[in-house]
Parts: sequence; structure tokens; C-alpha cells
Amino acid sequence: MQKENMSYFDELASNYDTLPGLVNEKRNIGNSIIKEASLATDWDIMDYGCGTGLLSLYLLPHVQSVTGADSSEQMLDEFQKKIDSNKIESIKTVKLDLSIDPIPKERYHAIVISMALHHVANTEKLISQFHQMLHPQGVLCIADLDTEPGTFHSEASPAFHNGFDRKDLINQVNNIGFCNTKATLAANLNKQDSDDVKRDYPIFLITGRKS
Repeated sequence: MQKENMSYFDELASNYDTLPGLVNEKRNIGNSIIKEASLATDWDIMDYGCGTGLLSLYLLPHVQSVTGADSSEQMLDEFQKKIDSNKIESIKTVKLDLSIDPIPKERYHAIVISMALHHVANTEKLISQFHQMLHPQGVLCIADLDTEPGTFHSEASPAFHNGFDRKDLINQVNNIGFCNTKATLAANLNKQDSDDVKRDYPIFLITGRKS
């Protein structure tokens, strides 16, 4: 993830959970993942780009353990405060940026990435790394924006992609080695965009199984 984004999210971390609509967005994405990925209580999963852990904590009751990974130390600090205050033993945080860090040795039954892929320059490389990190038949869950006109983010939070065409991203996921791939609508976010106009931003969930 580019340095500008890391700095932006570090500064945002302490107030991140108060962003309008964020909690509801993560709940809707979480519900879609629970339904479409058929999570199991003996699964170990990774939430890559976990931020302050809203999605990780929502998914935790449905799996055995969650590893929350992020490149922002401040976001992880906020997440760790939640873990410590609630004395949660089945979740951990790890600082990880797969654009520069080696692939961890651990393997997971599912990897989720929510609203973070558009901040990644080389999506093909990252999805290939996810493929390596999954157990056989492991599930990849990508929640992100449909193609948008570049108004979702302000200049303070630059993104490499203005959302994604679902068909194009599914083709990329399939070419890397996933099967049974499908896309569903996970959430619809209505927000004030960079042009000070209220817009609806659909968020899809793409799921695929490692073949």
C-alpha cells in the first residue's frame, strides 16, 4: 500500500469508527460473507486490511480464530485496545503489507479483504499471494466498490483504482486459480463525495474457492 495511504490511515485511526455509515457498512459486508462463504466454527481466517477490527470482530463468533492484518500501526493499535479491553483470546493483530513483506507461514481457511483492494496497485500479485496463503479449498472474499467516477475518495486518501468492474475482477481471480467464483451485492453506501454531492456507492462481494 502506498505511503500516502498509510499516513492517511494512521492519522484517521483514532476517529475511524465514527465515520458516517461505517459500522453499518461493515455489518452488511459481514452478513454477506457469513452467507456466501459459509463460514465454519473450526476455521482460522485472515482479515487483510482490517483497520480497527470492525469486520473481524463481527465475523469472530462464526469462526475459530481471526488474524487481523494491516499496514497501519495506528489502526492496529486501536484494534488491539478492543481486544485487550474485552480479553479476547481467539483474535490477534499483525502488521503486514504484502506489497513489501514476505508471505506469512500460516495458512487460512478464508481470507477476507474489505474496501482495501482499491488501495493496492498490483491486485493480481496480492490475489496470487492470498491463493498461496489459503488451505486447499480455502475461500477468498473480496468486498469493494463497483466502478465509480473517482469521487469516492478525497485527494487526501488517494486510491489506485476507482472501484472495479465485477466481471474483470472475477476473471482475474479465476485466472489465478480460484473456482466457483461469484459476485453479489454486499452493501450500498450513501455518502457525501469529494464533489460535495450525496451519491450511492454499491459494494460487491466476490467469493471464490481455491482450486
